[in-house]
Amino acid sequence: MKTQLLKPILTVAFVILGFTNVSAQLFDFNSSKGGWNAEFQMASAELDSEDGNDVLKCLRTSNNATLALDPLVATIDAKTVRWIRIVLKNTTASTVLRIKAQSTASGNNTAQFNITANDVAFKSYAFELTSAGSAWQAAIDAGSTMEEVRLLFRAGYAAAEGNIFIDEIEFSATEPILPSTDTFSEYIQNPNFEDPDGIGFLSGGGGEYTLSLETSGSQDGANHLKLEYGMDATKINYVFSGFVKEYTPGLAVNTQLISKMWVQAAVDADVSIRLKYNDDGAPGNNGPDEKTETKTVAVTGNPGVWQELTFTHVPDVVVNKVNFWFALEYLEGPPVFPANGNVFLFDNMTGVIGATLSTDKNTLEDVKVYPNPVRETLSIKSPAGSDISIYNVLGATVKTINKANALQKVSLADLKSGLYFVKIINEGKVFQSKIIKE
Repeated sequence: MKTQLLKPILTVAFVILGFTNVSAQLFDFNSSKGGWNAEFQMASAELDSEDGNDVLKCLRTSNNATLALDPLVATIDAKTVRWIRIVLKNTTASTVLRIKAQSTASGNNTAQFNITANDVAFKSYAFELTSAGSAWQAAIDAGSTMEEVRLLFRAGYAAAEGNIFIDEIEFSATEPILPSTDTFSEYIQNPNFEDPDGIGFLSGGGGEYTLSLETSGSQDGANHLKLEYGMDATKINYVFSGFVKEYTPGLAVNTQLISKMWVQAAVDADVSIRLKYNDDGAPGNNGPDEKTETKTVAVTGNPGVWQELTFTHVPDVVVNKVNFWFALEYLEGPPVFPANGNVFLFDNMTGVIGATLSTDKNTLEDVKVYPNPVRETLSIKSPAGSDISIYNVLGATVKTINKANALQKVSLADLKSGLYFVKIINEGKVFQSKIIKE
């Protein structure tokens, strides 16, 4: 039996059976199969061990491999049970689990749901089984009983596939509590790509690139993220995270948010990290108080060599929420990168809440930004090596210069007329100014 359960993958509505006169029943496969036996297209179901857990090891021979509960060993009373919890490691290609029961009144009643294939760790699923209007609920309302219960592992059968390791099956009257094993580094979820849920919290691509979890050649640990382009880029394509970190109370103005990542690049590239402050959590949908800030760092194309990049954001607003994105992009000129077939690897990301910069002691001095208003070329005089960012009124970065010259010329010819903001950071000190583009 597993000592710690994993995050629920899915919650759906079904109806199932309860054990007679018992509100919950656990099958832990420590010393007994509890009545569960291999049936149609399931070659075997025997007690075994996997990853230190006592399990029921099942080997299927086709797409409808069936595990059946012997009613002479265990009976289930649907009137007292409302939930089923299943903890398993599915190393087969099966993607569908069907629950099937036979009642005295209405014959077979089935329902099915998705499971993940080719697991590398145990996962815990919780399902509510007594939804209004379901076939099984109707059978119960009619006064029938469930005589047999079967679990069918369906779809994707391959001759050389692995096994299904079932750690626990539990029927209960109340919703199971499934503790999460997701890891976080401040505002970054699964920063090392080692969590059982993999990269399911990431989204993006749209045909321009694909995301996959790789296990060979990681910077550290077992896994890393692979991003491969499927066509020449004509725009910036962010990798979105569905995780939004909330801070209560909010982080003070000018609090440093320091992000780091290890990158392996196929060609010379610009890697950017965008933080969305006070985001509503829906990628592409701007919340009323949302502000974005992007920092970009160059990475040298050197396949086989991991490089660590550091990005420092200094929000000029109180931060209540942070949503983390990252991308490969070009900054100026024609989109010559990335191209079809380019591969980039990411690993070991970290997010750190740094010091709050005082507006008195940490203001960058001896900075000049001119002319203002400006038509085409903006001149910026600042300490050599400063990081310069220019934002529009929506908070989106339109220009970024890292390690700028002491006198840096910036072309604004491609920008529309209007109000913009300039932020310059050097050794933790910040200068901010407004400019008008004519």
